[in-house]
Amino acid sequence: MPALGKDAGPVPRDLKRFGKLESSECWFCGDPIDDAAHTLFVCDAWHQKRRQVEIPLHTVLNAGNLVQTMLASKANWDMVSNMLQDIIKSKEAEERRRQAMQAD
Repeated sequence: MPALGKDAGPVPRDLKRFGKLESSECWFCGDPIDDAAHTLFVCDAWHQKRRQVEIPLHTVLNAGNLVQTMLASKANWDMVSNMLQDIIKSKEAEERRRQAMQAD
């Protein structure tokens, strides 16, 4: 899932690998590994956002059906894309908040 990893926002697993974090734990739910798959399909923090998209799409999003679901129609693309952007913005805001706290 490398392409998704680039677009999943700040992923603690990658930040840890680059020496920017001591832990790859999810900032939002405490799961030990926060990677793109965790962020997009598993994290409890984003459950409601996922369900708001999954219910009208009549599917549970996962790594195996995400691209196919998005490509099925422009409406699907827009719904999933907007959900992903919302999640990424939230993660980026949390990263900025944490960086500001470290700077103090």
